[in-house]
Amino acid sequence: MDVKSTAPTPPVGLRETKKQETRQLMKTVTNYFQRIQDLTLAGRPDDEIAATVIEEADKAFGLLEPALGDYAVA
Repeated sequence: MDVKSTAPTPPVGLRETKKQETRQLMKTVTNYFQRIQDLTLAGRPDDEIAATVIEEADKAFGLLEPALGDYAVA
């Protein structure tokens, strides 16, 4: 059975922008996973790791939020 989407196809430029935004989001998540590992391996206490990563993540995701604010909106 051939099922076709009824959603309109976004323009190529918009699709590329969304792909770039998605890549930025995934890279940010990857960076924070690595950051947590680095701090853990350096022997930093859990509460310090949490405080450090929360502060840094707030800044990074705050910068991404304007681009991704409507990402999951249909």
